[in-house]
Amino acid sequence: MRIRVGLTALAACVATALPATVDAGAGAEPTNSQGRTINVSARVQGRYDDGRSGWTNPCTNPDFPTFNDARSSADAGPTRGATRTGSDGVREVLWEAWCENPDTGVRDPSNLQTFWIADPSPDALVPPLAALISEYLDPPDVEWPNMNKENNWLFVKVPMDFRVNNLGEITVTATVTNIVGTATASVTATPATVSFVSGEGGSSTCTAEQATAPYVHAATDACEYTYELSSTVQGGAAFGSITTMDWAITSTPADPTIPATLDTWTEQSLLVSEVQAIVTCIGNDC
Repeated sequence: MRIRVGLTALAACVATALPATVDAGAGAEPTNSQGRTINVSARVQGRYDDGRSGWTNPCTNPDFPTFNDARSSADAGPTRGATRTGSDGVREVLWEAWCENPDTGVRDPSNLQTFWIADPSPDALVPPLAALISEYLDPPDVEWPNMNKENNWLFVKVPMDFRVNNLGEITVTATVTNIVGTATASVTATPATVSFVSGEGGSSTCTAEQATAPYVHAATDACEYTYELSSTVQGGAAFGSITTMDWAITSTPADPTIPATLDTWTEQSLLVSEVQAIVTCIGNDC
C-alpha cells in the first residue's frame, strides 16, 4: 500500500523550508522535521482519556462514606477484569467506581458506576502513528547542481544531475498513560529511492544515498537525466516534471498491517535550452 503526499512548485527548483518541531501537541500543524523524532503523544492520548477527572463523588450515605475505584473483578479469569474490543480495534477494560464502608469494605450496591476505558498497548498505538507520519514528511527539495544558475534552465543532450536536500529519517513516537496502564510505540520512515519523471517521456531512478552524495561534475552519476528535447518543442513552455521520494515504513513493535511504503513528491516546471557551443564543463566547479 502506498500513500502520496505532494507539492506543486510554481517555479523551477524552488522549495519552501518550514520550521522544525520535536513536540506535536493536540491539533498541532505538521511542520518540516526531516531527520528528527517527533513526539505525538498529545495527538494520540485522547483515545485513552479515562475521564477520571470528571468523575463525581456520589458517597452521600454516611454508612458508605468512602469513594473508591478499581478494575472490574467481573471476570473470574486471570485478567481480573471484563474486557471488550472497541470499533477501532483497541481493547477496552471495564472499570468500576463505588462507595464503601472503610471499616467493613462493604460496597453500597445502589450507586456502583462502570466505565469502559481504552487499555494502552504498544500494538494498538502503531496504526494511529502510521496514519500520522505522512503529515511530517515534506515533498522532496530538489536542486540541479549543473543547471544554468543565471537563467534557471537545464541543457538538452547534456547529463543533468539532480539532488534532494531533505532526505532524513523521520520517526513519530508516542507514550500514552491512563489508570489502566502506560504504553510506548514508534513508526519510522526511512528514505529509500528517488525517481524523476522528466515530462518529455523519460525518467531516472537512484537511491536516497546517491541523491544526497556530493556533486562531482566530471563523474558519471546515478541521479541524473539527459533531456533529448529542448522546451522549445512545447512552444517555449517548460516541461512539467515530477520527482518522487519513496520511503520505507517500519514500526516498533512491528506491524505488518501498516503501509510498507509511502511516497512524497514535488512537481517542477523545468526549462531546457539547446547548447549553442561545445560544452567542456558544466557547473560551479568549472
